[in-house]
Amino acid sequence: MLNSPNDCINRPFLDFTIEHGFYQCIDFATREGNILDIILTDDDELITAVKPSLMRRLAILIMF
Repeated sequence: MLNSPNDCINRPFLDFTIEHGFYQCIDFATREGNILDIILTDDDELITAVKPSLMRRLAILIMF
C-alpha cells in the first residue's frame, strides 16, 4: 500500500502519481531505513530491476 505524510506537498504528489498510473520502482530503504529516492515510470515492464549498488553507498543500479 502506498502512503505519504498528509501535508500540502507530499499528498498531492502521491495522488498525482496514482491518478496518472505511475509506478514507484524503488521498494527498498535507500537512506537510514527510509525510501527517499524516486524512480517513476508509467510502464512497469520498462525497468526490470532496481537494486542498491554494492560499489557505492549512495548509488542505485537500474537495469533496463
